Amino acid sequence: GKLKTRSSHLTEGINKRMKAALVCLVVMAYLLADSSTAQGSTFEFKCGVEELKDDFISRMDNVEGNLNNVEDKLNNVEDKLEGKLDELQVQHQDLQGKIDRLATVVDGKLDDLKQLLEKVITSQYQPVDGGWTQWGKWSASGSYFEQTRGRTCSNPAPSNGGSSCTGESDEKEACTGGRCKGEKLYTSDGYSFFKTPVPYGTSMEHPAVSKTCIGAGMKSVCSFPKGCISNSDSCRMTPLSTTTCGWSTMHPLSKLICNGKQAPECPKLEGMFSDFNNPPRGEYGIVGGKYAWAEIKTDVYHVSKKETPYFAYCVL
Repeated sequence: GKLKTRSSHLTEGINKRMKAALVCLVVMAYLLADSSTAQGSTFEFKCGVEELKDDFISRMDNVEGNLNNVEDKLNNVEDKLEGKLDELQVQHQDLQGKIDRLATVVDGKLDDLKQLLEKVITSQYQPVDGGWTQWGKWSASGSYFEQTRGRTCSNPAPSNGGSSCTGESDEKEACTGGRCKGEKLYTSDGYSFFKTPVPYGTSMEHPAVSKTCIGAGMKSVCSFPKGCISNSDSCRMTPLSTTTCGWSTMHPLSKLICNGKQAPECPKLEGMFSDFNNPPRGEYGIVGGKYAWAEIKTDVYHVSKKETPYFAYCVL
């Protein structure tokens, strides 16, 4: 803008001077044409052309200098702009690299999300066939010399119209040869004492304990010393048989496994009955933390059930 203004001022100055010089030349020509003036006289008439020439050259030199200065500045600005452009290009490339890396990460996350969504949809709506759990532990069944175990169709459970499991949920097996012995409570001097499950549905009237022990390949423990009429003919005398014909038939065992406690106070003996040949009162055991005859009242006995199982006092 300044350069344009200066150029305009310069042009205006030159035009004024050229007009003045032109007027001067016209006057001079007129004087020369007048013979009366020019004849026999010599004069010197200057119209300032030389001064105009010198001034014009000076001004043109000044303009050229200003133009050179402007050109230098423009070149400097151009260099700076090129430097900024290069810097912006580097920043652009760096930003583009970051955008590309971010796009790769986002694409990967979107793929993961898509797969997860497909799994969720599949798990919710695709039919799932049922599968069996592992077989449970063997337990006494409703018959002597048998044991049962079960499994459930819940690994996984059938869903969304999937098929149920094929096969049986319960299994029975003969358990002769000592496979229904139950829990070993104590071992000493070659004797092993067991808490053997009584088959479900068994009434605890004599000789339920003896039959359970024989079915498991063992003997019932003789509750009393030899000569006591309450001993069964099939029981076995052991170091834990009582020394008197009293009632604490499992007290010697209770002292050993429950820190000297009486049998009703020993949780390990809960629900266990000993062989007691005393009809019609039936076998003798621990029920609800108390000594109990198998007979509840006349002709009614405790019965071993799945929800309330009973056990026989056996020895091997």
